[in-house]
Amino acid sequence: MPFHDIEDLRRTWRELTSTAERARAIRESGATKLGGRSSAERGVLSFLLRRLASWSKRPRALRPSQRMSPEPSRLGTMPAAAPIPRKELVMLTQRLEESPRDRRGGQVSHLLLGPRGSVDSDRLAVTWVIGQPGSEQEPHLHEHSEQAYVIVRGRGLMRVGEEAEEVTEGALILIPAGAAHSIRNVGDEPLVYVSATAPPFEVPAGRWEG
Repeated sequence: MPFHDIEDLRRTWRELTSTAERARAIRESGATKLGGRSSAERGVLSFLLRRLASWSKRPRALRPSQRMSPEPSRLGTMPAAAPIPRKELVMLTQRLEESPRDRRGGQVSHLLLGPRGSVDSDRLAVTWVIGQPGSEQEPHLHEHSEQAYVIVRGRGLMRVGEEAEEVTEGALILIPAGAAHSIRNVGDEPLVYVSATAPPFEVPAGRWEG
């Protein structure tokens, strides 16, 4: 019985692949099924039968409804993670005349950013400091915070621990956490510098004006 067209071959294929049990039955009675076919057709059917026999031995993939799900009594239920609060993403600006001020040793610090500042931050404090000629910041330290000074204008004598160095416009001084430090204006014009502290230093209530 020759194949008349591709549909004939497809019908034969569907007949052979109905179930795994059908495949095994066809394998066992293959000689009868192959009777009356040409040698080429017998070769095709033999190939199909061999493939069916090998497929019938493979483990079947489970359908989604058959897959085992974890037992709640054993694994428990993980609570849903709470959303992480995010601050509103906006640009903030601050001017010197709007900032709280602290006066020490003839130097005036303007708190541009930090706790209790007009622009609040719990991660960083930034001050703009102006010192008149001869003014000196008293030695002090920040136990758990690093600090950096950037000289904007003028000339100063910077002390960190046992070291001292004259600094001028454009210089950056890194002050390690816990290191005592101070700066004195040794020039004839105001000394202007910016300090950045992380984590921010404490801002006692009532100490800063404005």
